[in-house]
Amino acid sequence: MEFNRSSGGVIRSAEKIFRLGSVIRALAAGFLVSIISGLGGYLRGGFREPTLEVMLFALNIFVGSTSVWRGSGPLDARRSIWLGALTALPSAAVFSILSWAGVGLEAAAAISVYPSIYLRILAAPAMGAGRARSAACSLAALVPAVPSAASIRWGLVAASSYAAAAIAGALTWMVVGEVSGGLLGCGGVESLRALTGVLLVGDPTGLERCLERSGVRGRCSVFVASSDQGILVAPDFHPGPLDGVGSSDGPAIVVREVEGAGLAGIYLRRVGTHSRNLCTRRDVLRVAEAARSARGSRVSVGKTVVMREGPFTVTAQAFSRWVLATVSGHPASLEDVPKSVEERLRRRIEARGLDVVPLVIDRHDSLSDPEDALMISAFSKEEDLLVNLLERAVVEAARSERTDRPKVGFGKAEIVVPSVGAGGIRAFYIEVMGEGTAYVCFDGNNMVPGLGEIVRGEVTRAGGGALPVICTTDTHATLSPGRPVNQVGSEGEGLWREIAAAAAAAVREAVRRARPSEVRCSLVDVDVCLAGSDAMNGLSYAAEVSGYGIPLVALGSILPTLTLAAAALAQT
Repeated sequence: MEFNRSSGGVIRSAEKIFRLGSVIRALAAGFLVSIISGLGGYLRGGFREPTLEVMLFALNIFVGSTSVWRGSGPLDARRSIWLGALTALPSAAVFSILSWAGVGLEAAAAISVYPSIYLRILAAPAMGAGRARSAACSLAALVPAVPSAASIRWGLVAASSYAAAAIAGALTWMVVGEVSGGLLGCGGVESLRALTGVLLVGDPTGLERCLERSGVRGRCSVFVASSDQGILVAPDFHPGPLDGVGSSDGPAIVVREVEGAGLAGIYLRRVGTHSRNLCTRRDVLRVAEAARSARGSRVSVGKTVVMREGPFTVTAQAFSRWVLATVSGHPASLEDVPKSVEERLRRRIEARGLDVVPLVIDRHDSLSDPEDALMISAFSKEEDLLVNLLERAVVEAARSERTDRPKVGFGKAEIVVPSVGAGGIRAFYIEVMGEGTAYVCFDGNNMVPGLGEIVRGEVTRAGGGALPVICTTDTHATLSPGRPVNQVGSEGEGLWREIAAAAAAAVREAVRRARPSEVRCSLVDVDVCLAGSDAMNGLSYAAEVSGYGIPLVALGSILPTLTLAAAALAQT
């Protein structure tokens, strides 16, 4: 399950918010909304009443905006003004139309306030404003109806509009709560605050809390291979779901924590889909600590085996009883390899009676068009082919020639491009009986196939003919609502040579530092909270459903207003 490919609704909604302009533009929008309220009256030939309403709508926007300003992290000055202006727009348009149609000031004002009240009852809490601030914001929408107080009849209509909007808003929140409660494990207001907190200000607290409630307790398996040169870490959690949430930038965090102990490091991601996202950063740090403190036992290292069949290329290298296998679909597009591949492979090896533990790395190194990418599902014919291929490679690797002191070296390079995260580029070079293998990992989310070809050539030359094993961490820290797909190299071919040169530099450093070393390995389990398939399906579905929210809310705000307007026009 790929969250980013199925979350079009939340991405489109978030893009609308991110595209809202500066404070100056927000103020200009508020001014324009105020002018719109008087436009119908001006066209009809009046001046005094339209000007009064323009002033009242401006006051409405001002009071509504200031009442929620600093009410939460997302509600800075810019978003507060936009909230006040955009929620006032439907009411301003309705008032202008009714004024142009000849409906009196008191009637038009009383009828037009409903949509603004309703929208603010929904928008202010969703953006994180508390009850008092949300109530003040919605009450400010009644300011344009001040002239209605001169008439008992229309004054009661204005009061009834507020009561009706409050009831409609409460019912809407109940529906949202019923949906989100089953999907995200938290109430309606809390779920929307969680999403807006992440999308607007990068605060993961709310969404992590929701994920923990609906997540499942499980274990993260962490393979560690260390020497006096550095440490290779290969956990089986997935680095998602969204930038800043859970394990989204877990690879960079793990490497940073490992290197904090004075070791060079490289991160290789084991197979797994979004169901293996860690719910919180706390668990990521626990995985890092387990990797850093692992001691392991001394191992002998075998030669690397390479096999190809169908769309897959696999490698396998033995570290005593552990065999590190990698999977690539290059040059075809390949998405997340499921955990079931490693589990089925392990059962196959056990059935052969071999004392071998296969650990499968998803290279995640080739993606051109996400819509055409191969999605491997459990027990599909593609998975059968891959498991068969891996089984042959692992068995051959387990029987390969070995040495107790391979040449080992680590290197790294930093490059500032949007598609590469904080972890940069890491290289692990290991040479067995004159045959070198260069594991190179980019802290990115998949790779453009064309760049992959260039990187392989540069790495092979930098490693003196070493076998290139190119990987990415699949980090989601390089993704955003505006950039849901961001493969390494997606900036364009103009930067490909620079990116490949950085990878080659990391490999040259690893080769230069390589020397015969004792290698120790261990496989440890860490108790964690995994998002689980139910939580991730729920989050994905909630994101998709959110795409229908705007038209539904629009209907909820306009239909009652149209009924009142039709009644008023019939009496004109």
